[in-house]
Amino acid sequence: MHLALPLILRIVSATGLGGIVGLERTLRHKPAGLRTNMLIAMGSALFTVLSLELGRDTHDPTRIMAQIITGIGFIGGGAILRSGLTVTGLTSAATIFVVAGIGMAVGAGYYWIGLVSTLFILVTLYFLGKLEYRITTIRQAHVYALSTSRLAEASVMVRMILEQLGIRPEGLSSERKGEEHCLTFTIHTSPERNRRLMQKLLELKEIDDIKATEEPPS
Repeated sequence: MHLALPLILRIVSATGLGGIVGLERTLRHKPAGLRTNMLIAMGSALFTVLSLELGRDTHDPTRIMAQIITGIGFIGGGAILRSGLTVTGLTSAATIFVVAGIGMAVGAGYYWIGLVSTLFILVTLYFLGKLEYRITTIRQAHVYALSTSRLAEASVMVRMILEQLGIRPEGLSSERKGEEHCLTFTIHTSPERNRRLMQKLLELKEIDDIKATEEPPS
């Protein structure tokens, strides 16, 4: 029994480290959350321990461990979803992959590698996640479609507002639709400037209707 305690400790430690990562995922409402990451880390550690123990007789302790990567790839692929041109779940899939690595490291007895890797994951997901969000939103693309029956006046006012806010429009064009004209353009700007632009456009009497869509970052 005393020989099994160190092995049980490896599995428990791996489960705990996986839970730490999973808690961060759960707090951010991601699909692969607390239980998923705990089970992945525990399973990886368990299979690693079994591989090392059973491999003593076969002199090939890597046979079971090699299959962990294949299994984790299958699970990670299920976390990736595609909706139109948008792909989501890549970070969750990558997290699953790394958590499995943590489980394997701890299962093999490398506690410090598992602990340091867990800290790196948390830094990557939380702090770098915030930095990535700021980078992707500081130049977010917004497509505007303005309906107006007074195209000349509306064009002048829109250009004036864009110039005041320091926003350079792209693809500014107009198209006639029945009795009205549709003025369209694309801007790349921060959420705050986009909010100010929308507020000023809503105040224009020359504009009958405003449709604004946000393009996903490329």
